Amino acid sequence: GVNYAQRDLTDTPMAATRSRLGMRGVQTNGGNVSAVGNRLTLIKGYAAGALAEDSAMGLEAAWATGPFSVQGEYITRDIKGDDAVTEDISGEGYYAQLAWTITGESRGYKLGKFDAIKPASKATGAWEVYYRYDSLSMDDKNFSASETEAKVHNLGVNWYANEAVKLSGAYVKTSVDNATNTVGDDDGSGVVFRAQYLF
Repeated sequence: GVNYAQRDLTDTPMAATRSRLGMRGVQTNGGNVSAVGNRLTLIKGYAAGALAEDSAMGLEAAWATGPFSVQGEYITRDIKGDDAVTEDISGEGYYAQLAWTITGESRGYKLGKFDAIKPASKATGAWEVYYRYDSLSMDDKNFSASETEAKVHNLGVNWYANEAVKLSGAYVKTSVDNATNTVGDDDGSGVVFRAQYLF
């Protein structure tokens, strides 16, 4: 797949761009008040008249054979400054994911995306393991002297109990170059669990 988007920012303010990649830690310091790490800021906010144009192009691909599947996406973004003091902004990002259904089921594909796995056995359900890598970089010299880069590793397992119930667990490890959150962290790791019911 290929996509392209462009918008005029001449008379439009733009809010700060923040990433949801990675982990946000919580520290209570032994009490009830928490200091929560903020989401990573990639582009600061701009008032109307500072920027001229925002354009982005993306490429995506997916492939599956039997119980194996591979998918990935790449995006590049360019934002043009519109006044004498605002420099152009650029960035790019991508992810790649490998998955294997241990119990042998194939992943369906329709309408441009992978479908949920349908377990062959009602007794054991379907089990899937996957690895995903995300990389994102943004160069906003108006905000930071150095390019900000984020990298995230995900190693997880999915259990499809039936066609409606899915339980997931993943280990997530993330690191950031040239930026920290409000409590001074630039890397972290954690375990994430999720239960999903499809109505």
